Amino acid sequence: MKLWQKLSFMTILVLFLSTGLSGAVLMWHSAYYNEEKTVENYEQQLHSTALALGRELDYTILSSYNTVTKNAYLNYLLKKYGSNRYILLYKNQIACNMTPFALHITESNRWNTEEAASIIQKTGESRFLITGRTVPGNTKGDYTLVLVQDISEIYIDIRHQVMLAIFLYAGGAVLAVLLIFLSTKKILAPLQSLYLAAEDIRCGRLGRRVPMQTRDEIYGRLDFSTIDCYDALMGAKKDNELYYRTDHHWTGYGAYAAYTAYCEAREIEPLPLERFEITEVSTDFKGTIYSKLNDAKIKADTITIFENPENRLTVYYEDKKETADSLYNFEYLDKKDKYSMFLNNIHPFIEITNETADSDKELAVVKDSYANCLVPFLVNHYRKVYVFDTRYYKGGPSKFINENRQITDVLLLYNMNTLDNDTGIGGIY
Repeated sequence: MKLWQKLSFMTILVLFLSTGLSGAVLMWHSAYYNEEKTVENYEQQLHSTALALGRELDYTILSSYNTVTKNAYLNYLLKKYGSNRYILLYKNQIACNMTPFALHITESNRWNTEEAASIIQKTGESRFLITGRTVPGNTKGDYTLVLVQDISEIYIDIRHQVMLAIFLYAGGAVLAVLLIFLSTKKILAPLQSLYLAAEDIRCGRLGRRVPMQTRDEIYGRLDFSTIDCYDALMGAKKDNELYYRTDHHWTGYGAYAAYTAYCEAREIEPLPLERFEITEVSTDFKGTIYSKLNDAKIKADTITIFENPENRLTVYYEDKKETADSLYNFEYLDKKDKYSMFLNNIHPFIEITNETADSDKELAVVKDSYANCLVPFLVNHYRKVYVFDTRYYKGGPSKFINENRQITDVLLLYNMNTLDNDTGIGGIY
């Protein structure tokens, strides 16, 4: 099963469980509330009728009536207060019942209380509320009033509500499934392309291209000039490996392709490869991708550096207060993080002076580690190059550039991951 399908199914499962359970709980509470309120309403009616009936009985001397007269009088009272719903008991025996129901008394003391006692009885598809209490007054609890009411209608309403909720839920679920499948597939499509490209690179197949639908959109939102390296990289990929198999950075050859694109945009004549001393300084480089995959089948990469023997460089690392005459620290070749040999690893601010540069221009480079192997090409054309890593530089490149008006060019160079996720990018301003 593909990744987007797995994520879709998991999202749908969580959605169904959460909304289904919460909906079921809500419906149950709604049904319970309706039932509770219905019972409470009829218990209040029973209470009012019992009080009125008690007053009537207090004013009447039933003992002076014969049985026929007494029953007729009791029937009259029940008709007065709703005989079709009430049953009157005298000493737990039915004294008067004009309802269509037969009351089977199984617990003689169930309703011998001043508080209404209620039960709900299911008969077939119908539900009946049976609630009763003693009739107050001078009768000393001899009389009990029982109310019998068909309350099936509230359950029919609840059933209709449940069916409507299920219908709406099913419709919403179908719509949610479609939206989740479509959106997840669209969101993860670039990851699938990257995965396939990474797999091809691991196996040595370099022909696959990863779609870059957002490249023009990103560049179109910027209000300053941009340099698109894509065509230069595609044009050079047949001749050399432009990216490491085991690391996320581009190789020296990839950096050179980007350098030619920069020179074209700035109308600078790039130095041909023949002007550089090209040296393979390591053949066992295993970078960040290898560290994540830890796959021994992946072959190690080769690190190649490009040096112009005509350059006279002074490299000043402000944080360490150290000066060097090379852009490379070869001591890192004996360590795991061999890529750190470029620009002597990470430094907040580096000032590079080239006495033999072909111009007196000065360049400010605001960057992440992607620029570390590009700077050795750029120094050939600038008397001074100021390098800022905003993840660590706290002074703000903008302030520095405004205070040093001799700076002629500014280059921002980041890989997309840093540009998108690294909070240090805010340090540009």
